[in-house]
Amino acid sequence: MNVTVQRGRTSSVKERAFFLGVFVVTLMTCAGLIFLLLQYNNLRRQLEVVENRLGDFCETWPGEVISHLVQEIETPLDQKLRNKRSQHKLETRRKSSDLIKMTTYFKVPVRVLVNLCNSTKGICLTGAPGIAGPIGPPGSIGFPGFNGSDGLPGPQGPPGKDGKRGRKAPAGPKGDPGAPGTPGEVGMPGVPGADGKPGKKGEQGPKGESDDNYNEIILKGSKGEMGPPGPPGPVGPPGAPGPRASAIGSKPQDEQSMDSSDEAQVVPNDSTVIGKTLAKNTMSSRSKKPGRIVILADGPCNVTKSANTFGAWMQDSAAKNDDRIWLVQHFSGLTVSEYENLEALKNGSKAKNIVLPYFFHGCGHAVLNGSIYYHKGGSENIIRFPLDGTPPQRMRIENALHKSRNYLFQNSKTYFDLAADENGFWVIYASTSEETITVGKIQINETSFSIVQTINTTYPKSKAGNAFIARGVLYITDTKDSQVVGVFDLLKRKLLDVSFDFRSSSEVLAMLSYNPRNQYLYTWEGGCLKQYGLQFQLDT
Repeated sequence: MNVTVQRGRTSSVKERAFFLGVFVVTLMTCAGLIFLLLQYNNLRRQLEVVENRLGDFCETWPGEVISHLVQEIETPLDQKLRNKRSQHKLETRRKSSDLIKMTTYFKVPVRVLVNLCNSTKGICLTGAPGIAGPIGPPGSIGFPGFNGSDGLPGPQGPPGKDGKRGRKAPAGPKGDPGAPGTPGEVGMPGVPGADGKPGKKGEQGPKGESDDNYNEIILKGSKGEMGPPGPPGPVGPPGAPGPRASAIGSKPQDEQSMDSSDEAQVVPNDSTVIGKTLAKNTMSSRSKKPGRIVILADGPCNVTKSANTFGAWMQDSAAKNDDRIWLVQHFSGLTVSEYENLEALKNGSKAKNIVLPYFFHGCGHAVLNGSIYYHKGGSENIIRFPLDGTPPQRMRIENALHKSRNYLFQNSKTYFDLAADENGFWVIYASTSEETITVGKIQINETSFSIVQTINTTYPKSKAGNAFIARGVLYITDTKDSQVVGVFDLLKRKLLDVSFDFRSSSEVLAMLSYNPRNQYLYTWEGGCLKQYGLQFQLDT
């Protein structure tokens, strides 16, 4: 309450001071106006007196001027003589004055008289200048003069402060459209949406015709029961004598297992082109040892098609009883789709979506022993993501190209390519110092994984389109991915003089991977998922 009263008093005092100031200013203004009026009247009177004197002077000026000049040249002696004859001179002056007035009735300009005096020295005489008189009072202020001519421009002054921003001008006419810019890279895929409602069951399609050239892969069925023994065959001719007992040695157990495993893997169970090739290899492998060098890739088998140009599809190379297929769309994202088996992928069945902890980049992923291995985008790290829910792990690869579009394989936008074969787990990358293809062998433990061996192939990455590893041998395609032009034996660390045609398609080869479970190549070509059979050279 007291604060409110004090504020009210303060405001009333301010108002009184304001009104008092206004009153004083008004009073001073009125006093100044009265002073100016008085000065004006005084000046007007003085002006009238000056005008009257000027008129009188114009009428009597010749006599007064002459008498004034005569008085200036008279000496004191002459003044005394004049005093004696003052009476006589007075009468004479009156007569002369009357005479001058009569003779100067008409007004003559001053300039004419001055010129006349200057030209005739005998008439107008000037004496010596007298002593300067006291300074008179200041005269009244004269009228303002005429404006003078413009002077020379002065030096340029400093720039003034910026003025206020003016009003916005109206928009000008619309210009011509500019040239179109270069298209940017395809952005990262968004988070997958919620699953939609299942559609209606379609009508049953017509029954297909059987054909020996049908290029689809038929999955092996379950093994049937053993049939009854057949009748004994005829007795054959006697064979050649065998070697001595001392020269006969038992075959190494690992070689026997290798032969048996290779023989079991290549036994076909279908009539496809790949199956026929594998059957042929099986018959010839009974008399020859299977080799490690690929000499031919059979015609592709179409699996399914995707809408994305880039992607990868994989199978666990180590789990022989796991038929699941993992599908990755695009070269960057977070989601991996899991299908129950190959048939589910072909039929477009509902898949299980797996969200990764970090963004992947490229198309060189791999699945091994229940974990997904992929490159973490924008880094030098390889991520191991276990599918059983255990925490992910990472491995850093130093001095490896991993950004700025300086890809290992330009066609697939891949920096790191992970591969599994019969001899282990590998990673293909390019070094920052030489930009050549380097291969590292990865050792996997329960809690970590790391590179234990590094091999520099000296093959320039600029000449490579893609690559895969099979049986310890690295195969590199050309920039068009139509031929295999570089073969490097990783176990013997040397280049091999081997090359062969790979494919005739011109589609983008985004992914190329070898599956040791069935010796097939898995590819992603312009959105088409395909398989290629391989023929290995047989050693004699």
